[in-house]
Amino acid sequence: VFIAEAPSQLEFMLDHELKAVEEKKSELAKVLGQLELMHAQTDSKPIVRYFEGREGILKMQDDLIKSTVKEVVAISAVDDLIKIFPDHPKKLSPRRVQKGIYSRFIYTSVRGAFLDDTGMLRESRFIAPEKLPFNLDLAIYGDVVAISDLKGSVSGISIRNKDIAKSFTALFELLWALAGSKN
Repeated sequence: VFIAEAPSQLEFMLDHELKAVEEKKSELAKVLGQLELMHAQTDSKPIVRYFEGREGILKMQDDLIKSTVKEVVAISAVDDLIKIFPDHPKKLSPRRVQKGIYSRFIYTSVRGAFLDDTGMLRESRFIAPEKLPFNLDLAIYGDVVAISDLKGSVSGISIRNKDIAKSFTALFELLWALAGSKN
């Protein structure tokens, strides 16, 4: 003889399954970055992602923080960056420092050379906007090149490809040398 479970057991069963799914989702989040890296390494084609709006740019910045890199090199039109993200120096930079990611940073600004690198795990060099008319935020870390358009409709792309990142890094190194010594 069979006796059916009480209907209230259905809710218990669903809660149990929901908990199991949440645990699996948590485990996936722990290994997703490594899986994406392995996937990118198995295929030589660049992986290009598009990010739209302010929230998209924040997601791009978050990708840097979640990465396993120890250095990022970047070029930025700081005035434009701070117009869009006034709290950038107080939010992203401390997260980068806390994660132990060192930064070499080339920037332009109508204010001239003003950044203080003390305690920021950063070395910055200034280039006058007249010499480098640049309206982007460009970051290179690992095999990723992240480019944000800071004018008009704010958007960005990230390109994951070892050779592209290597070439952009070479361009950065040329500008770094031309920028001279630390400010």
